[in-house]
Amino acid sequence: MRTFGTLHCHPITLTMHPTACCFCPQELLVPVPTQLFQGSLLLGSITRFALGSDALARPDVLISPLVIAGWCGLITNALNLLPVGSLDGGRMVQAAFGMQALSLSAFFSYVGLGLGLLGSSLSLPFGLYVLICQRSAEKYIQDNVSPVAGTKQTATAIAVLAAVLVLLPMAPEVAESVGVGANPNLFM
Repeated sequence: MRTFGTLHCHPITLTMHPTACCFCPQELLVPVPTQLFQGSLLLGSITRFALGSDALARPDVLISPLVIAGWCGLITNALNLLPVGSLDGGRMVQAAFGMQALSLSAFFSYVGLGLGLLGSSLSLPFGLYVLICQRSAEKYIQDNVSPVAGTKQTATAIAVLAAVLVLLPMAPEVAESVGVGANPNLFM
């Protein structure tokens, strides 16, 4: 969570209000299409909450370049936390819940990537990469007999859920209802 605050929330505060003590000068802000914020349910909602509905109702919004860097970092980390094969998320799920849970969650991750439900435009290339290079799970776990502590299982579930929320794009209806983007329908 500290990484989330550093990579996304702090740069958003640089963009927020001209009277804020840590405001970034206007000439350093970068215009970004508001449809970018429809690419992630969690990050788009947090950005809308931080900047307000008026800022995201326009076609473009001025944000700090650090927001874009944080956005890219969070998407990369969320892709790595998907419970598939030998990615970090796959190792976490296998260690916390076992091989059967990993197989089931990997199936749903593959379906989400294949249908473009996770990661939108990045889903197909990343899904192919995972399918070709990272498909096989770790074969050996140091201790397969002892049960895993409940706190580790909870932490794993929260991390995987956060990754899914970061990668899940906003549906056009949801984007329109929360006021993200000037043209809420990405398919027209």
